[in-house]
Amino acid sequence: MLVQSRPLRLAAHAIRNAQPLPGRTPVLEGGETGCPGVGFGPAVFVKDDSDMDSFPEGGVLVARRSSPTFIRLMSKTSAIVTDVGSTTGHMASLAREFRVPTLLNTKAATQTIPHGAIITVDATNCFVYEGEVAELLEGSHKTTESEDGRGWRQTSPAFQLLEKVIALISPLNLTEPGSAAFSPENCVTLHDLARFVHEKSYREMFMMGDNVGDLRGAAYKLDVFLPIDLYIVDLGGGVTGTPKHQKLKRSQIASMPLSALLTGMLHKKIPRFGPRPMDVSGLLSVMLRHATTSPEADSTFRDPCYAMISDKYTNFTARVGYHFSVVDTYCGETQNKNYISLLFQGGAADFVRRTRRTRAMADILKEHGFSVDLKRDLISARLSKGTREETVKQLEMLGSLLQFFRQMDAAMANDDAVVLFRDAFLRGDYGLEELTRR
Repeated sequence: MLVQSRPLRLAAHAIRNAQPLPGRTPVLEGGETGCPGVGFGPAVFVKDDSDMDSFPEGGVLVARRSSPTFIRLMSKTSAIVTDVGSTTGHMASLAREFRVPTLLNTKAATQTIPHGAIITVDATNCFVYEGEVAELLEGSHKTTESEDGRGWRQTSPAFQLLEKVIALISPLNLTEPGSAAFSPENCVTLHDLARFVHEKSYREMFMMGDNVGDLRGAAYKLDVFLPIDLYIVDLGGGVTGTPKHQKLKRSQIASMPLSALLTGMLHKKIPRFGPRPMDVSGLLSVMLRHATTSPEADSTFRDPCYAMISDKYTNFTARVGYHFSVVDTYCGETQNKNYISLLFQGGAADFVRRTRRTRAMADILKEHGFSVDLKRDLISARLSKGTREETVKQLEMLGSLLQFFRQMDAAMANDDAVVLFRDAFLRGDYGLEELTRR
């Protein structure tokens, strides 16, 4: 086991001023100090990687959730404020190394801080003020050696030795898991090695449902009105009662995340069977692909779908014809453990129509706060650190999204269709009644 440990360096700031500055009304108060200090600048909301490319020097990073990917901006940002996050999380540790004033778990930063407004972040006392607060900035300074308890470093042989080898332990070079540089050859520190192993092992777990082989003999078939054969593998606590004849009723699903996904898929306004609307060109593109690829010869075209579940965990893998999707999720009481990961690819129509569908889906996911990576007709999306209630709600949305866009690639006749179907989903017009009336 490789264990990373860093001092919190918060002892000197444990006693906080509970009152805001006289004559000043904070726009936000509360939260947890990730790294003490004061910073000011324009509030810049960061939702995904594309927002980081244009982040201005000296801006205050405001985000829904903390993320270690923000290390890319820590040399530019004057402070960080998030709705959700933990002082013991990876990003907080990085912020302390970079000495970036960081305020976490404020619950409402993205709702109360005006985008683009000049703000002053007092991360030590957990206040955010509008405008530049000179008295705070004048009194702030970087933590000194004596303040964070490291004044003995010059006299400690152990610390002097650590200073010599720290360059091989602490720096993180592998910051982008999706880049070509994220490889074993570029692991030059123990931090890089830990990050690489973590990302790759997670990836294997994420694709677990696609690698299990044929488990129908050891699984329960879910008796539900959906156009898939879904088999359930109970990892513990995911099923109640004693299923009869290896068949499982929906009421016997005790897994909170799978139950939420099914609720979304079974939304009464979404057609569960039958073709989606398409034009003649869309129909021809489906027929041409079917004729040229002979999908019935591929065993994966006929493979069942699996959900490996526990009471708080679900790995749902669905390969339906040309469509492939994976949802890997944990949903429990501990907010910092909760996450939803999605992989979606494929379709029966031509490549252009498939990419239009993924564009519409990506826009919807971004609107719901997901971090999205879109490449051609492949979507990778992730949402982390939501409350149990928020995670359940997002899983219901995701279930509806997957069912709503089933076979919808053939309906993507032009770029206008991307906007039409995206907006229909966002306003809850799952049955397309409003579009039909036009």
